[in-house]
Amino acid sequence: MLTSVPTKKFGDFHFLEELDVRYCPNIRLQRLVSPSLKNLSLRDSVLFYKIDCCSLTDFRLHCSSGTSIQLQMWSLPSLRELTIRCSSLTSIGGSITALSSLNVLSISFCSINCQPLTIS
Repeated sequence: MLTSVPTKKFGDFHFLEELDVRYCPNIRLQRLVSPSLKNLSLRDSVLFYKIDCCSLTDFRLHCSSGTSIQLQMWSLPSLRELTIRCSSLTSIGGSITALSSLNVLSISFCSINCQPLTIS
């Protein structure tokens, strides 16, 4: 069972351009920092508390747990496309204007117990 990612062995992801993490809910990371990352996909895996990826242009988040996303904890100045599909998501905090390069925002989250989504 994978519970951590040994970033030191990979050079702290300084040259990584694409990261796709699927079905790894036991990884516990507080922060993702990668200056070269362009595409990030997290599917039923860890949701990083803080994301600092200045080159990230495409972020896809699919999750079945987690009720809140705090945009102010993400430093994603180049992000152009954000896709969020989370069945338990009820709020997105922070300002969407923090994502100044965002062109496409897609949010789908409804399940049988769907609650209204608030963006503040």
